Amino acid sequence: MQHLSHDRLVAVGFDGTTGSAAEAEHLAGCADCRVAVEEIAAVAGLSGTSGTPPELADPPPAVWAAVDEQVRADRRPTRRRVGGWLAAAAVIGALAGAGATAVVLSDPAAQEPQTVAAATLAAPAGPGPQSGSAELVTVAGRRFLRVDTQGLAPTTGYFEVWLLDASGRMYALGALSPGSRAELAVPDGVVIDEFNVVDISAQAHNGDPRHSSVSVLRGTLND
Repeated sequence: MQHLSHDRLVAVGFDGTTGSAAEAEHLAGCADCRVAVEEIAAVAGLSGTSGTPPELADPPPAVWAAVDEQVRADRRPTRRRVGGWLAAAAVIGALAGAGATAVVLSDPAAQEPQTVAAATLAAPAGPGPQSGSAELVTVAGRRFLRVDTQGLAPTTGYFEVWLLDASGRMYALGALSPGSRAELAVPDGVVIDEFNVVDISAQAHNGDPRHSSVSVLRGTLND
């Protein structure tokens, strides 16, 4: 299956559901599309418009200028990542009221992140070349997990970030971005006091969204 269209990425990012089994399977195995959906979901959450996506409209010139500035600031953007930002920009341009656009794009200082908890990540099987860290931060009432890793072995698959509890229950937050970093939205219903273990697994591109049982990094979030 080809990558999801921008319209479908926006729809999934807003309501959290996929339209078909083929879309769900593609999202399970495509890190690029999942990252785009997560970015759009974060924008929707910050703007208070989660649920049914608004009718898309052409954004005003100021929004396009902000998008252009963001893209130019990244000297090595990929086509897919730029496409995701443009899709998010189209959503922002359609939001009711200019205030949401001003907060999200024009006033980054108003979205200053606050660190809630942090974890040092290490190989569960013992000392190895890989290491990392994770921070739980809040931005305008929304929670995000910032993950930074080093020394992960090359893989033909991808690395997935999870939150686990003591009994083994888990939430999949999303895939690591290129460069072994990620900033992933944490669902509102997740109780961090229970799901306080950050786990990074090595996953295969096989369409199976479940944990592979191969953990490469793990650590516990502490205040």
